[in-house]
Amino acid sequence: METVLLYIKHNLKPLWKVIERCNEFALKIMYHKQLIELENQYCNPTETNNGFHYRLITQDDVDKLYGLLSGLDEGHVKFFKPHGFTCDDLKQVLQSKHLLTFGYFYKKELVGYFFLRLFAGKKAFLGVIVDPSYSGRGIGKDMINILCGIAGKLRWVAYATMSEKNVASLKLHNYQIVKKLPNEYVLLKYID
Repeated sequence: METVLLYIKHNLKPLWKVIERCNEFALKIMYHKQLIELENQYCNPTETNNGFHYRLITQDDVDKLYGLLSGLDEGHVKFFKPHGFTCDDLKQVLQSKHLLTFGYFYKKELVGYFFLRLFAGKKAFLGVIVDPSYSGRGIGKDMINILCGIAGKLRWVAYATMSEKNVASLKLHNYQIVKKLPNEYVLLKYID
């Protein structure tokens, strides 16, 4: 099933948009209260143990998010293509109710972007990217731990698709490979 959904996402974008709308509708009906509680819990900055903070990002952060993503070179985003990176794409992402989008900040500077893509079947897919000038500080690992913690509170299973060539990211996490996917990607299930 995951292989089919990934094919649709990357090759049949109009159909993928219909699937996302249906999923968003199902989430609203089935998990509205939980999603509102999450939004309320994470709308304010939460300090981390390394001097940074994180919070949900909103439409007010579109320019910061665009600045972060557009400033990354192609090699850095080679394995990170969860959605488009134009301002219009990012506005749609931040309006979506099936994506919990977070920013990781140093003072007021956005240095990392991470999200949970929620599916009504109690599956959550994680996405993480860190400004390379902040690499090596444990930010990526911290973001994964935050997302897995949220999925755990929801009692949802946390997954990700990742390239087998993305060795640095694969070393950071506790996971099991659920399935090999096309183009040297794997479907990972995160383990507590």
